[in-house]
Amino acid sequence: MNKPSASNATKAKEAARKKGGIDHPKPSRAKHGKSEAKSKRSAAKTAEWALRRERAAGLAMEMERIRSLVREVGDAVTGRLEAEAAALVGRLGAAPVPEGQKPGLPSLRVLDRMADALGALKVKPPKGRIKDLVRLEALLATLAKGLPPEV
Repeated sequence: MNKPSASNATKAKEAARKKGGIDHPKPSRAKHGKSEAKSKRSAAKTAEWALRRERAAGLAMEMERIRSLVREVGDAVTGRLEAEAAALVGRLGAAPVPEGQKPGLPSLRVLDRMADALGALKVKPPKGRIKDLVRLEALLATLAKGLPPEV
């Protein structure tokens, strides 16, 4: 049978032994100091992970509070905007005008501008963007300015 060939480094070591050269073994590592340090690091990591889990759980509870705040603020904003829109609808609606009084409606020119502003509104409700709410709020303010003051 053929012996597997040894690597060059192994051949060099064997040649050095045969010639009487000194082949120094690799220094052994002292295991008592390393394992102790390793266990201390392991304990420190375990403590750190426990602390991280505790803080993450606390943040999760705080985020639940933030979620409810988002819901409350969103409901308040949409409720306010809906109320403003309903007031404008009521003021523009065909309310009967008593005899002898002028109708509380703006001129045709102002009504046309209001219609143009409504037609120019660009929102994408499915995206739920805040800038859409801002645009709606600005539109409602513009329309309210076009109406004559309430009596």
